[in-house]
Amino acid sequence: MNHRRLDILGSPVFVISLFLLVMNDWYLKQAFHNELTGKLSDISGLTLCFLLFYSLYPGYPKIIFAILNAGFVYWKSPASQWFIDLWNSLEIATIARAIDYTDLLALPVVILAWIYADTRKVRPVGRMYQNLVIISSVFAIAGTSMPPTKEEMILINKIEEVRKERVSNYTYSQDSLDENILNKLEPLLSTIPDPDKLRKQGIEVELWENSKFDAITYNFDTFYINTWVFHGHADRVTEYNISPRKRCDRQLALEENSDINPFLGAYLRFYRKENMVQLDELELVLCDLPGRKSDKEALNYFIKNYIEKIENSFLKD
Repeated sequence: MNHRRLDILGSPVFVISLFLLVMNDWYLKQAFHNELTGKLSDISGLTLCFLLFYSLYPGYPKIIFAILNAGFVYWKSPASQWFIDLWNSLEIATIARAIDYTDLLALPVVILAWIYADTRKVRPVGRMYQNLVIISSVFAIAGTSMPPTKEEMILINKIEEVRKERVSNYTYSQDSLDENILNKLEPLLSTIPDPDKLRKQGIEVELWENSKFDAITYNFDTFYINTWVFHGHADRVTEYNISPRKRCDRQLALEENSDINPFLGAYLRFYRKENMVQLDELELVLCDLPGRKSDKEALNYFIKNYIEKIENSFLKD
């Protein structure tokens, strides 16, 4: 028989997670609205979700773990946009989420929540308290996707207009890039940097390792990199996502006319095999700005201002 573990609803970790999620979503995000508040929602929300479902179905921790992880990855990916659009078209309640792959670095907290739930001793807790906490948890979890304010919606709509009118994607294969560009990319692609060396250079590094891939985030002064190295493939697949801290689509939407560069983001995917590296795809996302004469110049701008800076940091002794 699958006995419920509703005593977990009264545990310190559950109560603290519930408090942090509510406090963060209803106050801290509005007051500070930075990367920390976003990550705090992910960490407290994942912990709360796992402990809540574990308390109801303690005999199925693996299933809860798998569904929660897969659901979180799906929600944070572009693949979930169709569902968001469909739900919002029903005009019941608007939901929204930002795509930021660094949010996936919060997933290991689910393992810690599992260990905590499995090792916690059973303690009695009142039925009224149980019902109150379950209802509060449902509202807190739903609150992480509450609709943005009117001002935020106006800005979101402006950014969407800018993206439709002034943002372009350019995709390059290895065959479409000249030798000079490839020579600039290969030192980066063939090197997985040592996080400790980068930290000594003042570059903040966040690392998450599991059996399937390593996820690493490198935080530079004007941009950051999310890197995935997939171990399970016959040829090791590596992906880089490079994002600027100042986004030109947002700047244009806010009508900021100074200090804007065309680079909005880049995605690189390549294969490793022994000492060989093969570029599979380079996708460059650019804002079309006055004064940018050609796409080739924009590509050269990206190489000079991003790739060379990354290489110099990664390959520096």
